[in-house]
Amino acid sequence: MKYGTPVMASAFSSVPEVCGDAVVYTNPYSIAELKNRILMLENEKVRETLIQKGPARFELIQTKQDAMLQDLLRLIFEN
Repeated sequence: MKYGTPVMASAFSSVPEVCGDAVVYTNPYSIAELKNRILMLENEKVRETLIQKGPARFELIQTKQDAMLQDLLRLIFEN
């Protein structure tokens, strides 16, 4: 995502919380769904959308993580 590469990710666990709408989600246990999502990534409109959204989502998450780290460090070292 950081470099504008279209991403296909698992729809399970916390992945959707991190990736938001910048990826194509799939059930990793379903071969039929995996095949469908791979074919979906061949669609130029889908690819272009992911190419645009990926880096922006990465920056958003990185900014949030940096802020949370700074908050944690303040809690540790100010107490």
